[in-house]
Amino acid sequence: MQVKMKIALLALLPAALSFHQGANAQSKAFRVRGTVPDILNGHMIYLLRESGKKRIPSVVDSALVTKGTFVINGTTDAPFTATLSAPLRPAGAPAIPGYRKLFINTGDQVVLEQPKVLQARNTLEGARIKGSDYTRQLDELTAYLLPAETGMDSMRKAYSENLRQHGRDTTGSYQYNRKFEEMMVLKASLQQSFLQQHPDYYISLYMFRDLLGGRVKDTDAAATAFAKMRPALQKSALGKEVQELITNSAKFGIDKTAPDFAAQTPEGKTLKLSDLRGRYVLLDFWASWCGPCRAENPNVLKAYQRFKDKNFDVLGVSLDREGDRQKWVDAIAKDGLTWHHVSDLKFWGSDIAKQYMITSIPQNFLLDPQGKIIAVNLRGEALQVALDKLLK
Repeated sequence: MQVKMKIALLALLPAALSFHQGANAQSKAFRVRGTVPDILNGHMIYLLRESGKKRIPSVVDSALVTKGTFVINGTTDAPFTATLSAPLRPAGAPAIPGYRKLFINTGDQVVLEQPKVLQARNTLEGARIKGSDYTRQLDELTAYLLPAETGMDSMRKAYSENLRQHGRDTTGSYQYNRKFEEMMVLKASLQQSFLQQHPDYYISLYMFRDLLGGRVKDTDAAATAFAKMRPALQKSALGKEVQELITNSAKFGIDKTAPDFAAQTPEGKTLKLSDLRGRYVLLDFWASWCGPCRAENPNVLKAYQRFKDKNFDVLGVSLDREGDRQKWVDAIAKDGLTWHHVSDLKFWGSDIAKQYMITSIPQNFLLDPQGKIIAVNLRGEALQVALDKLLK
């Protein structure tokens, strides 16, 4: 569903990542200070910076709340998403979480005002923020996407309750998934609308980068959307990263020649992609540990069995780990994957995966006999439909 959302957005438009670093940028000090209810006196308040692809939070600084006030200091060379955390731990009672999302820029002097605890579930619910333009933009985006987020949250809860009451009800699960996808489409539409309304917002560029993923499928649409953003944003460190991503992704567009590579087969022989020239080839990235990949394998197998005698072949590239060679080989045998296979057993550090900008699996490329890319990420019956047209 995430892939569908990204594709839908890019078609209409034409958690970005907090690890973006400013090229040659200098770190500048920022400060977050605030007033909170006296009930938080004597409790710690933390500023958590979200970093890495998984946005794992790390503590930037902390402060003891004294007389209803706190001050937190830090430095940064680029804007980043953060959470101000103020948990309340009453004696003999369960802890009450407290959190407020922030988007901090270099040099920000952030002021938080929280006169009283408004919600028992969050001590910082409704806290007002001053001195942070990017946080204001983030709040606008959050409010704009609220209808879709609320709908998705409702579907998650309904699905969990249905699962609790009826177990793995296939019909019920399908209905909830369909409704959830409807909410994802709504979210994509809202994101598109927000981007069009605010091409001058940094949060728009941030969201756009997030939606592009590890490799851009429709580079023309992405370039068109990026060109509509304010020049200052395009020239920013994040903007340069987006431009580089679009440029590099264009190398894997339709009618582009797939880059050649060589790797070891399970038998220890070297096989090059170019060795399969002259045939239609599905270049399939997968791994034995990847559940969605294993679930997709029967679809690839059906296509292979139908078209292997009609100038069609498959080359599987596994992202299995070093030391897991036997798991890779066993998965090939168990799933009946009787086509070509290679792997350097480097997991996400795979040289081939990096070359093809692979950041999630399963992914595939359909190549013509000249080695040119003619389709990307064909799933389910889509692969057989495409081959039916090509190999009549």
